[in-house]
Amino acid sequence: MATPPPTPTTTYARIVRPGCQSQRVEQYAQLSQQIQSRDPFWLELDWNDPEAAEWLKHSADLPESSCQAVLTENTRPRSFTDEHGNLVLILRIINAQAAEEAQRLVSLRLLIDRKRIFSLCHYETEVLRQIRTKIGLSDTCFEPAQLLTSLLRWIQEEINEEVYGLTELVSEIEDLLDRGKPPVDEISMARKRAGELQRYLQPQRIVLSQLRQQRDITSDVELHSDWRELANELQMSLEEVEMSISRLMIFQDEVRSSLNERTTRTLYLLSLVTFLFLPLSFLTGFLGMNISFPWETSPQAFWLLLMLILGILVGQVWLIKRLGWL
Repeated sequence: MATPPPTPTTTYARIVRPGCQSQRVEQYAQLSQQIQSRDPFWLELDWNDPEAAEWLKHSADLPESSCQAVLTENTRPRSFTDEHGNLVLILRIINAQAAEEAQRLVSLRLLIDRKRIFSLCHYETEVLRQIRTKIGLSDTCFEPAQLLTSLLRWIQEEINEEVYGLTELVSEIEDLLDRGKPPVDEISMARKRAGELQRYLQPQRIVLSQLRQQRDITSDVELHSDWRELANELQMSLEEVEMSISRLMIFQDEVRSSLNERTTRTLYLLSLVTFLFLPLSFLTGFLGMNISFPWETSPQAFWLLLMLILGILVGQVWLIKRLGWL
């Protein structure tokens, strides 16, 4: 299987206007000139770029608190309206095209007003490419709420694919268990993946619920209905992840119980072997001492010794069965 290309970071600004191709901006001085007009735009920045952070704080005409919220390194999903009426939205998305595990779960920060959308993401993701294409191909009026709805829908599609992949993995593990091949490492890795996905996405459900209460960005009832359905779909995905975690815990308990039972059985058989051979070992050790025995010159000594050994073995077998050890 070919290795996927590495996911590039967004180390430059990219501005997208309705009906136009996206423009890459290398100098932030040029960027300030390009957004002076009243035309609506979507601006992509890298929150980890110091130049982008400085430009956003001093040249974007945004409240300092909002800038600080989207530039913080460690974030969690949240939604609020700042003092200028801008919607600050921090989401978590799944970067399905990531080449490394560290780049798979990505934070996306948004600042939205009536005609401007600032998105900050450290990696180039499929979701951003889709929204960029949608804006560039559309000649209609720039509507942030509709774009946000499309963005949330694409994010949910990525989540659905991830959850579906997790469910398929759990089914494969269950099939291996049914065939008597306990995949210990696979169960641990799947459980870690499911737990990480649950912790990563669970706060986003609250954000989508809060988003429906935001009346400043739109009063469109249909869009609020879409957000409600997206929140419900996310809830269903989280329930599926929780079900996968429960199934993996059951699988892990079954494997652990099977291994413990096998170990106990092995130790039990070793104990029986020890019980059978311990008297014989004592007897051979006793007869192997460098001393003279009264019967050692008798021609029947060998057969008497053999009968004694067979008698001990028969007595041990009888005792084991009488005690119910076998």
